[in-house]
Amino acid sequence: MKRYRFILRPLTAVHVGTGDVVTPLEYSVLPSTGGGRLYAVFSPEKVVESLPEEEKRQFSQFCASNNLVRLRKYLSEKVRMPAVLYACKVSKEFESEFDRRKDDINNALEVEVMYRNGKQAPVIPGSSIKGAIRTALLDKRASMMNRALLEEAAHEASRTKFDRKFQSRAMLFSAPNDDPLRALAIGDCTFAPKGTQLVSAMIMYHLSPNYDDPFSNKAAIFAEVLKGELIDGSPTEASCDFIIHDELFSAIIPPNTRALEKRKGQKLYQKPIGLEEILEACDTFYNRAFDSEYNRLIKSSNEVVKMGADALADRIDSIQERGEHLIRIGRWSHVESVTVEGYRRPKSDKGYGKTRTFLQYNDNYYLMGWCAFSVEKE
Repeated sequence: MKRYRFILRPLTAVHVGTGDVVTPLEYSVLPSTGGGRLYAVFSPEKVVESLPEEEKRQFSQFCASNNLVRLRKYLSEKVRMPAVLYACKVSKEFESEFDRRKDDINNALEVEVMYRNGKQAPVIPGSSIKGAIRTALLDKRASMMNRALLEEAAHEASRTKFDRKFQSRAMLFSAPNDDPLRALAIGDCTFAPKGTQLVSAMIMYHLSPNYDDPFSNKAAIFAEVLKGELIDGSPTEASCDFIIHDELFSAIIPPNTRALEKRKGQKLYQKPIGLEEILEACDTFYNRAFDSEYNRLIKSSNEVVKMGADALADRIDSIQERGEHLIRIGRWSHVESVTVEGYRRPKSDKGYGKTRTFLQYNDNYYLMGWCAFSVEKE
């Protein structure tokens, strides 16, 4: 077993969600003790529990009258620290939108939440990191294999069958039991809860020059994110265990196996993975994906978008000097960074990659998911 320390440093914002959202009945934008305002997610139950009996009766009256706006305002006014689960910095765009809609009966203003641990600290799961590494390895190994062998998978009518057959051919495994990525174990990266997060709008941007207003889709999504250092200049990082179980590389498939019956007596992994291959695959795949994205963004008609692309390119150019590698993680990472070159299957005949989703933060726009990482021997 080879044990390493994996250190992840977001360059831009990262969102790994749970699929859940919070509404203004569960959060508010409150004054901060240090000045300004914070997005605070609270437990309505704990707010009510802390109320005196008279105020509990008032709360019950608001519930009975079905006055949702007054109920939201009442909970917001009564929030105290024991009821606050966590707090995040807000962009001026989100703060403005919250103030504009807080008294609107139709105000949904849902915010997509980050994945968190039991202590409410934001987490990038090891499974998300491993999935990003897997994509890069698939791309590397597919480029080195007999294309005719892989093309057979491309004729599968079902996307699920195509994906399963393509991965087994590229990574040389016959069942999940002999998938070489099973030898890689990655822990969760838990970030400090204070000063690492923010809430803002995700805005769709059209890459095609045919749009007079490339931000023509005004239906913003609001989300909690881990902020990258490009956003405010302060680095944020977290680390986790990164283990390669190389003792499995010499393991032999036992004679009593059912899942791998056709491979009895052979080595478990036909082509094991190693750290050097992982780093090389990530460097090649994600730098190529960023170059493709950058070359499209600098042709943009929006100067702010071009400036943001240039700033990120400068950061990425500097990570090699620090002994770091490039990776892209989380939602809104876009098709070029989550699928294999040459084997993408768009959902429609209209193609893919015609838009970008940016984090809008204080009049600037930032791509999502780009991170630097390093792997150190323990």
